[in-house]
Amino acid sequence: MKQQPGSEETADHDLIVVKYFFFETRARLYAARLRQLDIPCFVSNSNTATAIPFGGGGIGLHVRRTDAPRALALIHEMDRMQADDPPAEDYRDASREDIEFLQALDRGSTAPRSWWLWILGLLIALLLARALFRALGLTPLLDSF
Repeated sequence: MKQQPGSEETADHDLIVVKYFFFETRARLYAARLRQLDIPCFVSNSNTATAIPFGGGGIGLHVRRTDAPRALALIHEMDRMQADDPPAEDYRDASREDIEFLQALDRGSTAPRSWWLWILGLLIALLLARALFRALGLTPLLDSF
């Protein structure tokens, strides 16, 4: 038997957006937490927002209208926890020791290139010496090569 649009059962299935996100990962995290509490939900517009990243936070988290109060309470709690929890590392918290370490890493990254240049130069010098010996007719000295 088909239900009429104004009946009680269809009102239970009305969907609303409880929060918009800029990043899909955050939307999926919130959706997973809602599903843990048996609140059915889904994320919309994730492909569009990924393809056009400068949209206005168009990734929506949808729930049933009847589940909205529980979902909003959880979302507010997650937002509050995120605001209270500072990031693990911040570039402004670097000490002088951290900066010196990073500078030493940068300086060390050029050392292998100079080492290879010395080997390449030595190899070219040996080849030139061999060519010179052959041009001067001193090939018996090169038989060991």
